Amino acid sequence: MTKYNEVMEKIEVSEEMRRRILKNLSSARPKANYGMYAAAACFIVVLLCAVSVLKYTSKTPDIYDTGEVTGCGPMEYLTLEELNKNIDFEMNDIPSLSAASSQTSYIVYDDNLAEIAYLTDEGYVYYRKSIGTEDNSGDYNDYAITESVEMNGMSVTLKGNELYNCAVWNDGKFSYSLNFEAPQEKDNILKIISEIK
Repeated sequence: MTKYNEVMEKIEVSEEMRRRILKNLSSARPKANYGMYAAAACFIVVLLCAVSVLKYTSKTPDIYDTGEVTGCGPMEYLTLEELNKNIDFEMNDIPSLSAASSQTSYIVYDDNLAEIAYLTDEGYVYYRKSIGTEDNSGDYNDYAITESVEMNGMSVTLKGNELYNCAVWNDGKFSYSLNFEAPQEKDNILKIISEIK
């Protein structure tokens, strides 16, 4: 190290050399690639906008699970006629819910399961119909009350706490369910079921 110090003491840097060294050092510094940062920021903004649009334009309720795994997910249609063209059975509107609904969504989960979602003043009511006799409600909540009621030769299972949130039944060929965001009295649910053709 002493040899190095001896050599360094003999080196003299003129003012001209000093300016050249500093100039070369400043030009050797990496410059920020602002174009790359701008492109990345634009990409992130576009991605966030796309996610927001998908989230807020999807009218398909996501609080119920169909239990099915499908390739392309639920499809929403503007009319009951379009829905019926895309399922292997016929589904009908429920007159009282249709009249009370400010927005109605017609959803096909697959050829064997369809849903009509009615937005009423009390919240959504989801009506499902599917081929088979399995519970198609997608409502796996634990409720304090489960009650069976005989109606038109069918056993209707009502589930809820103080009032009822879910009704499930089948006619031997098709399964049906009603799910209510706002819990309902038993008589009101049975009246709605009586309208279903």
